[in-house]
Amino acid sequence: MNSKVCITRTNHNIKEAVFKSFQSVINEIPEPVLIKPNFLCSLPSKSGVTTDIRILEAIVKFLLSNGIKEIYLGESSGEESTLEVFKKLGVFSFQKLGVKIINFDNEEHITVNSPTSLTLKEFSIPKIAQKCKTIISVPKMKTHANTLVSLGMKNLFAFLPRNERKKAHILNIHNSIVDIFSYFYYSKKLYSITDGIFALEGPLGPISGNVVNLNLVISSNDILANDIVCSKIMSAKKIPHLEIARSLSLGCEKIELIGEKIENVKYNFKLPPNIIIKISPIYQKLFRKYPYLKNPENCIYCKSCGNACPTNAISYKNKKPIFDYKKCISCFCCIEMCKYGALDYKMKFPYSFIFKILKKILK
Repeated sequence: MNSKVCITRTNHNIKEAVFKSFQSVINEIPEPVLIKPNFLCSLPSKSGVTTDIRILEAIVKFLLSNGIKEIYLGESSGEESTLEVFKKLGVFSFQKLGVKIINFDNEEHITVNSPTSLTLKEFSIPKIAQKCKTIISVPKMKTHANTLVSLGMKNLFAFLPRNERKKAHILNIHNSIVDIFSYFYYSKKLYSITDGIFALEGPLGPISGNVVNLNLVISSNDILANDIVCSKIMSAKKIPHLEIARSLSLGCEKIELIGEKIENVKYNFKLPPNIIIKISPIYQKLFRKYPYLKNPENCIYCKSCGNACPTNAISYKNKKPIFDYKKCISCFCCIEMCKYGALDYKMKFPYSFIFKILKKILK
């Protein structure tokens, strides 16, 4: 399969841009079709955090114009109530077009096996995700404190129920992303349409950062190829889960670029620090990043950080988060869910760890 990636400027006509971009990369669309946006929270698309409703509407109308009748749109938000996120973002308006809205939190889940089994030999997905023959990942172009970028592959991570997402963060987030993606790669027809109209940059993505107005839509018949092209547009290099997926030949045989050239739309995104994952345990100890409450005046005691923490490393005192760094695994789920900019991360030099090493050497 030729990996086609089309970079299109919206030029204030999003429907036309989506139709043009998607048409240039598709070959077949088996039904039923499941559209997976990124609705991490209820912030609007202009925040650079959530998928633009106008892109989703254009995708639905494109599918309808091509005779596709059975269309689903599903998500599990990072917030407590996906239903409330749907309401605030106006998702139920798609029902008028015949689209079935699926809240993954209320769906029956089934267990599937991962073809790669790097970390997750098996995991759960919504039953509707197994039923659908075509999946269209519609991510937001943005940075991510832990995975560097959040694009098409990372967008499929929300197929996991909340408890398994926490488990995946504890085990190995990069491998887990690939394990999940590999199941869909081998069992479904996949497309990716990245929302680059209002993107997000900064070390605290995917929910807090600076908005970058690129006015781009990037479509592909290969999610990995789409993510690689988007990373180049963002000036991001050495993305762990993309490098792993490419080494396993999960797409991206040869990229055929259509539309705009990368160099004409490239932007130097402010990115999170990239600490390479293939390093020694000692190096990991020395250069570990820790979350902390940087701006207490911004904290509204919503407890999103504690609810997101997979190791229960966050407690509260005087309505402010307290971090137990013995439990903390530096997954930054807490930062990911803080939309008020109260949290940040820093290097915490491990004096006790160094002391233990010196003590052993001097014995």
